[in-house]
Amino acid sequence: MITEMILREEEPTETNVSVISIVGMGGVGKTTLALMVYNDEETAKKFSLKAWVCVSNQYDMVRITKTILEAVTSHSNDLWNEDYGDWNCLRSPFWAGGKGSKIIVTTRCKGVATMMGGEKNLYELKHLSYEDCWLVFEKHAFQNRSINLHPSLVLIGKKIVEKCAGLPLAAKALGGLLRTKLEEEEWENILNRKVWNLQGEKCGSIIPALRLSYNHLPSHLKRCFAYCAIFPKNYEFMVKELILLWMAEVKWSAKLDDSRNKMHEMDVLNSLQPHLNLKKLSIMEYGGLKLPCWIGDSSFCKMVDVTLINCRKCISLPCLGQLPLLKNLRIEGMEEVKKVGVEFLGGPSLSIKAFPSLESLSFVNMPKWVNWEHSSSLESYPHVQQLTIRNCPQLIKKLPTPLPSLIKLNIWKCPQLGIPLPSLPSLRKLDLQECNDLVVRSGIDPISLTRFTIYGISGFNRLHQGLMAFLPALEVLRISECGELTYLSDGSKNLLEIMDCPQLVSLEDDEEQGLPHSLQYLEIGKCDNLEKLPNGLQNLTSLEELSIWACPKLVSFPKIDFLSMLRRLIIRDCEDLKSLPDGMMRNCNKNSSLCLLEYLEISFCPSLRCFPEGELPTTLKELHICYCKNLESLPDGVMKHDSSPQHNTSGLQVLQIWRCSSLKSFPRGCFPPTLKLLQIWSCSQLELMIEKMFHDDNSLECLDVNVNSNLKSLPDCLYNLRRLQIKRCMNLKSLPHQMRNLTSLMSLEIADCGNIQTSLSKWGLSRLTSLKSFSIAGIFPEVVSFSNDPDPFLLPSTLTYLSIERFKNLESLTSLALHTLTSLQHLWISGCPKLQSFLSREGLSDTVSQLYIRDCPLLSQRCIKEKGEDWPMISHIPYVEINRKFIFEQ
Repeated sequence: MITEMILREEEPTETNVSVISIVGMGGVGKTTLALMVYNDEETAKKFSLKAWVCVSNQYDMVRITKTILEAVTSHSNDLWNEDYGDWNCLRSPFWAGGKGSKIIVTTRCKGVATMMGGEKNLYELKHLSYEDCWLVFEKHAFQNRSINLHPSLVLIGKKIVEKCAGLPLAAKALGGLLRTKLEEEEWENILNRKVWNLQGEKCGSIIPALRLSYNHLPSHLKRCFAYCAIFPKNYEFMVKELILLWMAEVKWSAKLDDSRNKMHEMDVLNSLQPHLNLKKLSIMEYGGLKLPCWIGDSSFCKMVDVTLINCRKCISLPCLGQLPLLKNLRIEGMEEVKKVGVEFLGGPSLSIKAFPSLESLSFVNMPKWVNWEHSSSLESYPHVQQLTIRNCPQLIKKLPTPLPSLIKLNIWKCPQLGIPLPSLPSLRKLDLQECNDLVVRSGIDPISLTRFTIYGISGFNRLHQGLMAFLPALEVLRISECGELTYLSDGSKNLLEIMDCPQLVSLEDDEEQGLPHSLQYLEIGKCDNLEKLPNGLQNLTSLEELSIWACPKLVSFPKIDFLSMLRRLIIRDCEDLKSLPDGMMRNCNKNSSLCLLEYLEISFCPSLRCFPEGELPTTLKELHICYCKNLESLPDGVMKHDSSPQHNTSGLQVLQIWRCSSLKSFPRGCFPPTLKLLQIWSCSQLELMIEKMFHDDNSLECLDVNVNSNLKSLPDCLYNLRRLQIKRCMNLKSLPHQMRNLTSLMSLEIADCGNIQTSLSKWGLSRLTSLKSFSIAGIFPEVVSFSNDPDPFLLPSTLTYLSIERFKNLESLTSLALHTLTSLQHLWISGCPKLQSFLSREGLSDTVSQLYIRDCPLLSQRCIKEKGEDWPMISHIPYVEINRKFIFEQ
């Protein structure tokens, strides 16, 4: 819509420039939308000169104009300086611009848009729907992985999305934060943080979301992030400049550290010996050369948790091995420690066991650590279940042996670590990141291993042949960012993920065996040179889900029988893909194999023009086709027709088609009676004769059509509808004649359908006894008052949300009797410049908790706090926002 505003020819005016305003809450995507328009190819063709300028809260015309001038001329002009006076207004230089010039204003505040004259072309950017907000969160949190593998995380994630309140930036920030966290406890920690209580009238959900992201940054990154506060808002700085400042800060801090009295700090900490009942001990940023002797004394017999962080000057670790109940030990940032020796186990008087109760042990950021010594005569770490060694680049000795209880081992950024790994009979999860490729090449011994992650291993070009023979229990294998991996001829029993391997050209080598037949889940992503899938794909007789994304050179699938057990097929962002697998279609004239496909998603495949010959499998329940701009036809089987009995068996429940601009028609017939959701967005050429595409026995619950000039009417038989959303369908003239019979309808939104001829009184709204949400916008352009309708009508008392927007001639809403809406909670009125009255003397129901009024100048005056005529009737509402300002702060 914004692009259309930019490209359309304006009527002649006294000036050569028009202003387009994008208005919305922080984090809703205003700048992102404007940037997409700014960089759009069609926009670039029309405008030879462009400038991007950021305007701060302190409005300064001189500075802004100077910035614009520098942007378009690439140099500064001394004429425009801070002392230059007598500026008429910022916009006046533009009036002499070229004919058809455009200004895009993005702001939370209508005042900024008004200042530039942008009332005419104002675009209100609303929150995402819950479903779309979930898609944003899912994309970043699961990184294109199957959510079916993490059902408990999905449940927690959906609760987190509710708190994002439809703000995409919040969903993106939290999704990115949780991407690497796979434990339920970590997700619940985000969900239940008290920081969510910060959300309110000013920040919505974006400030808590960003604060959570900040809180989970590593400490060194927090310091760098906080340092950026020295720059003024919207200050444009060079990356190299900032890095130099960070470096200077580190050196300055180091000098301060050197100036600290090490002996004094040692004396102080030595004198702080706690009570012997202490259970948890944390020491951070200690500056002494060694830790006091009382740390690790076995008399602390109740100590369970010890954390030592950034004790950068310490040259040795304390004797901790004799703490009888110690379960968790974390050591981080001990930069001067070179050896973890026998003294760590307990000193000269060793008992039978060292660390007898320890379950979790981690060493992080120890750049000088070389040796990890252990005693062959002393049993140590007998119950350690999780071991993490991260960013210890000089560590060369092997891990201590044995570790009989170790279940999870994480080794990150330890390129010198000795190989092979020791015998680990209980190990189930192994995570190797940026380590020596010989660790992988030499073979992995533990037969109990079920999950294996290989990340960023330089020199690793091929998986060890016969891996499954050594790891019979392996269920999940993840390989990511291994830039030299070229062939993969083995894998896990159940799940194989390959991502960010740009040199991978094939999943099999002709000389070696293929992928294991027991594989159930295969995901391949961001493999830039992958040109083909293996012919042996048909041998994966247990494969249930195949996901391929961001493989730009993949052109086609092998000519093989379709995978008989495959339930889900996802293909995204494969630019050169021209054809889909033939075997997934039913074909009466060929011997096609049985296909059990239930979910099919094809998106961002611009080279795809058609589906294979035949019909979709009868088992298919969901079909998603998005952003395939050259797709010209839909597959048979999408529609049901009566030419043959076999066509009556389709079980399709969800059909989603987005932005397929070359798509012109549906196959003949009607939608299958099983269809529950139909969503068609921005398919401008697609012929939609919806009134002829449904049988009376349909099950449709959701109909969502956006941007389609071919939609003219809706059928009367959609009795099961729960949600109806029609937007920007300019030729739609009528709603269902029997709309009053849609007694299951819960949400109704009609927007920017300016040719609807059915008056509001004919909609039968009062009969819609399940309706909770009702939104109308940009229809009935000439209506002054709904009381002019020939028949009186009432809105249903079940409404909890009501939105009325963009009625340019509307003057009164009193005929709607809003006081009768005894369930109403949210009322939104926007873009009605002539609206003066919206309340009768009865006011609003006490149930209303939020009232929003935007771009209604006459109505806004009536609602001014303690002064406006309507103030007494809205003063009881807890949250009232007028023109993006919380009224109780006025």
